[in-house]
Amino acid sequence: MPFTQHEDKYPHFSPSIIILLVIRGLALGTLNDRTRGQFLIRELKMAGSLSAILSLAGFLRAAVFRTPFPETLAVTASLVVIVFTSICLGAVLPLLLQKLGVDPAHSSTTIQVVMDILGCVLWKTVQWIFTDTVSVVLRTCAVLGFVSNGVFFSLSVF
Repeated sequence: MPFTQHEDKYPHFSPSIIILLVIRGLALGTLNDRTRGQFLIRELKMAGSLSAILSLAGFLRAAVFRTPFPETLAVTASLVVIVFTSICLGAVLPLLLQKLGVDPAHSSTTIQVVMDILGCVLWKTVQWIFTDTVSVVLRTCAVLGFVSNGVFFSLSVF
């Protein structure tokens, strides 16, 4: 059974689910060089669909609670970027680890750490772009321990 037909049975709501599908497909041999392109295109479409739906929900929620418009746009754009990025990374990370000779099962825990850090960075970047409040972003990051005197520290999470 080709991988793309089998995956229709599962929802694609998080990168962890996608990673499990990829690991299962690699273990069973249903995700191979022939089906990899179909899988990645399908996940790219899923990423676009989910990011559009969730960003619309985020926009409506922010509008209902009368959030200032620049902040509403920042929330909406952040949802698009974060959801799209997480789904694409969830699809690619196990394949990348396999190419590097590392067990693809490690990607399920790795994606959580990567998306926690990347989600904060993307959210702050989009907030800065849409609200143009550099000082607020830097003060917030300083409180979180990411910034000191306007200079980003390298995160020593690993």
